[in-house]
Parts: sequence; C-alpha cells; structure tokens
Amino acid sequence: MDFKPFVGLDNEKFEQNYSRQTWEYLKQIGLRQDPTRDALEQESRELFGSKANMVTQRQECQLFELILRFAGAKNCIEIGVFTGSSSISIARAIGPQGRLIAIDVNEAFTNVAKKYWKQEGLEDRIELVLRPAVEYLEELLSQGKENFFDFAYIDADKINYQRYYDLLIRLVRPGGIIAIDNVLWYGSVPDVNVLWYGSVPDVNDSSPEALLIRALNLAMQSDPRVNNFILPIADGINLVYKN
Repeated sequence: MDFKPFVGLDNEKFEQNYSRQTWEYLKQIGLRQDPTRDALEQESRELFGSKANMVTQRQECQLFELILRFAGAKNCIEIGVFTGSSSISIARAIGPQGRLIAIDVNEAFTNVAKKYWKQEGLEDRIELVLRPAVEYLEELLSQGKENFFDFAYIDADKINYQRYYDLLIRLVRPGGIIAIDNVLWYGSVPDVNVLWYGSVPDVNDSSPEALLIRALNLAMQSDPRVNNFILPIADGINLVYKN
C-alpha cells in the first residue's frame, strides 16, 4: 500500500508517493534513536490506551530541538504537556540555563512526564503549572512578561487555540516563534468551499475544532504581526515567527 502525504504547495508536484519501505527507512534513519522516548511512548500506551496518540510525534520533537538550539532559546512555554514528549525536547535544547513553563490540567498525565524529566536530569529546567492555560497566561501578562518568551508550543484543547494564540503573541518576543500543532486536524481542516488548484477537497468537517482551527490558520495568514507557514508533517504544524 502506498502512502501519499501532502509535502508541498507546488501544484506540479501536489503529492509525493512514499512506499511503506520508505516510511520505515525514514523512521529508522531519519530520526535519532532515543531510548527515553521509546520508554515514554510505551508507558503512555500502556496507561492511557488510545489517548497515547496525543504524544507529540518524534519528527516534531526533533524539529523543535534543532530550531531551539539554532536560535539559542532560553525562555519557553508549552500549553499541553500530556506525558512529556515535547517538553523533553524543549528542555534538552534550552540547556541548564534555560527554563520551560509547562502548562496542563491533568495530573495523571503529567506524573508520567515528571518521571521522564527526572530520568533525563531535566526537572530543574521545567516548571509544571497545573492550571487552566488562559488564566495563567493572563497572569503572566499582568506580571509584566510581555515580549519575554523565545518559543511557545500549543498542543492542547483545540477550542481555545485562538485564545492561546492571542495571549502568546503578546508574551513571545519579536523574533520568537510560536508552534501550533494539529492545524490540519486529521485532514479535516480544508474547506470544501475553497478551491485548491482547480479541484475541491473531498473533506468536509464542520466540527467546532475543525472550524476554529480553519479560522485561526486563515487569520494568521494575514496577521501583519507575524510570518508563518504550515509544515505538513504529523498532523500539521503552523510555525509562526513574530516580527
């Protein structure tokens, strides 16, 4: 069976066919081996079953780690921790002088994350905040943290994505990056009323999540405060650079 991921916006090469063998090659050779992440993913499956699909995919984690190392980022914030996959990559990248604020509301999930943070020697770099994110972000603004953070990652409840973005665009400094996960929402975000290179997509999801993500993607495309692009890996990442 062939897989046909969307890999570019060149309408002459709208999709690329990858065989299962190629995907296995990319899995084995395209990413660094990571025993800690192997164990974290296995424990997430054992404890939380199908919810384990909330683990941030390795391609994304490695991308974030490379971006943050290149940028020399030190002050980061994450909304949506789950079992700690993305926070491990962020904390590795920012080094011992860096600090990550990791926000979630589920103690069962984050107890697993804390186990692996400690195992990796990263617990001193991460401050876990078990509170609703909007409330906490507003508190950071009231504390004078505007334009403070180098990097922010959003991977939480999709209904609040717009509110998270509106607050984080104030908290992240000019030259900083906001990464927003799941912006294709399992391929359901494209609107059947929008033409793509003369053809109409066969996906129509009118769920609140799809509608809100679709609206946010469109809003960011014309937001003069930022430059951005959607990277079509995993479930789609919108990488947003604050001007």
